[in-house]
Formats: sequence, structure tokens, C-alpha cells
Amino acid sequence: MGVLGALRGVRVGACVVIGLILLLATPASARITAAGTVTLFAVPKPPPPVSFVSTQYIAAGPDGNLWFTEGAAFEPNVGGVIGRITPHGRVTEFQVGYPFEIDGITAGADGNLWYSEHQSGIARISLKGAHTEFEVGGIPWGITAGPDGNIWFAAGLRQVGRITPTGAVTEFSTGISSLPFGITAGPDGNLWFTEPGGDRIGRITPTGTVTEFPTGLTGGTFQITTGPDGNLWFTEYSGSGIGRMTPAGTVTEFSTGITGSPLGIAAGPDGNVWFTENGTHAIGRITPSGSVTEFAEGINADQITAGPDGNLWFTTGGEQIGRISVGDVTRSVRASGDAAVGGHTTANPASTGPRRRRAGPRFMARSSPADYKARAGAAMA
Repeated sequence: MGVLGALRGVRVGACVVIGLILLLATPASARITAAGTVTLFAVPKPPPPVSFVSTQYIAAGPDGNLWFTEGAAFEPNVGGVIGRITPHGRVTEFQVGYPFEIDGITAGADGNLWYSEHQSGIARISLKGAHTEFEVGGIPWGITAGPDGNIWFAAGLRQVGRITPTGAVTEFSTGISSLPFGITAGPDGNLWFTEPGGDRIGRITPTGTVTEFPTGLTGGTFQITTGPDGNLWFTEYSGSGIGRMTPAGTVTEFSTGITGSPLGIAAGPDGNVWFTENGTHAIGRITPSGSVTEFAEGINADQITAGPDGNLWFTTGGEQIGRISVGDVTRSVRASGDAAVGGHTTANPASTGPRRRRAGPRFMARSSPADYKARAGAAMA
């Protein structure tokens, strides 16, 4: 454990709004499925020099909107973009800096959004788009709001970190056997995190005491969330399963009915847990007792979260944000051509202090365990 103190390497900048779109109400196509309403909202990329964008992580904001991260190729490097989408599909994008990858986003107790910058640090963005960056010692991956009013993040180099709203950073490593990845606030007042390389689930108290629980599984624990039933639920990407762990450490694995590789996971507004699947391109729902239903096959879903409107929202790894309801109604898809695109600017935001750059693009559209291990290995080298 090492206390880094307040404001170690703070960088402050003003975000530049680079795009504003309003998606029209007429669906491009519709068909009846067993799922709820699935709507895809186009997120057009900014003009050159951007060559592509990819929506990645998503979280509900304190303003009643959804906030998401984008990887964007600003040739010859990768840049970061934060997007905001209203429940009606209105999108605003903020370019938040020079080349880096954004690996997670969460709403903080201070009314801002916080996100992790892989190999760079932790950053905060206000609801108006002003951002501040804080350097940390580890390599941030997953990020979540803690029960103590601070932001917690899983980091490479076998660390879990804590950052206060004012930027004081503390990093904990004692008791962590392998690299943490996903992290969530638990039902017991602690933080829980996955260790994909060790097939473990870790628990850390707000004061930094770590306990690890071997899962007995070999599917690669990946993303994690607290379920409506008071247990921890996690995806097993390599094992094509969903795991449930009680706060006492008892593990149950569910694989029946799961045809793809589970990736993102979130507690739903209906008392169930929802997850995305790679491979079969489906969205799954699992009840607290383990009954699985798969919906919307053919939808490229990446990470998922519950929205303030009672729906589930997800990223696609491409130029779209998706929304799925929890009922059995019509599926409608809005095409990219339905978006009325507003003005853009490609100006870089002002920033105080030097910015670390990496040579060449390192962006990966989907954060699979293979990506994680490769990137973690490169970082450790």
C-alpha cells in the first residue's frame, strides 16, 4: 500500500464538444422478437482526422442521462471521447484529450462522471464537459463509486486504488495475487473485484484489507456487478458462464442456456441480472435462481448498464449505443441515416501540464480477457 497524497500530477482542461446528434423517431426496420424493445442509436464519428470510433463502456449519470466512452483513432494515434445520450437518443460528444484509451466510467458521489485512462490515470468530467485528470501509480482498468464517497479502480501491477473527489490517491497491493480488472461496490459496504488471470474474486474494505476467494472455475472472471438479490454476479468470458458469489464467498456457476461468451454484466430494473454475449451477439437475462433467457441475437453488444428510464443500455464496440427494454414487445432499429448531424469541431482541448504519449495506436474495440492479458503483459514488460 502506498499513499500518493493529494493531487499528484493533476491536469485540468476544458473539453471540446465535438458532436451533437438527434435521432429521429421513425425506425428503419422492425420485427417482433421474444426480447423487449431494442433500439440502436447512431453515434457518427467526427470529421477527419478521425478514422473510426468505437463505443465501449457505459454508466448512468446523475443527470438522468447515460454517459459512455469511445475509442477514436485520431491518426496516427488513439484519442479519447466521452459521450452523453439522453433517454430519447440525443447524443453529445466531448473530446477529452490527447491519445489514450478509456477503460471504464462511473458516476461519482460528487455529481461528476469519473473514468479510467489506461496507462495514464483517472479523470473526472463535469456535466458541462470540463475535465480534470489525475495521475496514479497503477494502470487503471475498471472503475466504480465506493460506499465511502470515493472512486475506486482496479489497476494493473496487482493494485486496487482509491481516489477522493479532490484527487488524493491511495493504492493497495497487499494481498492481491494477480491483476484486477472489473470492480463494483458490494452489498456489504466493501469493494469487490475480478482477477481474470487467477480465476479469483477479491474483496477490499474501504480501509484496504484484501481477501481473495478462489472461484474453483477456469472461465476467466471478467466483469462484476452487485445483483438485486444481494450477491455478486460476474461473467466468465472463456467459460461461457455466469457466476454468483455470496458475500461469504460461496460460488455457484450457471452455464445452461448461455450460447456465447459473457462479457458485460449489470443488475436490471426487473430484479434480474442482464449480460452481453460475444460470439453469438446476444443479450442475456438470468434470474436470481439461474434461469437464462437470451434475447436480440445478432445485436453486437459490449458493455451494459441499467438506465434511469427503466431500460438497459449497452455499447456495441462500434458507432452505436443500444437500448433494450425488459418486456416482450417490438424490436426496432434506427439506422445511421436517421441521425441529423450537427456541427463538429476538431480542436484539441486546452490542457495544463505535459501529456504522456504512446507511439502508435493501441486501441482494441472489444475488451476481452485475451485483450486484457496481452495489454497487461505489455504494461508489465
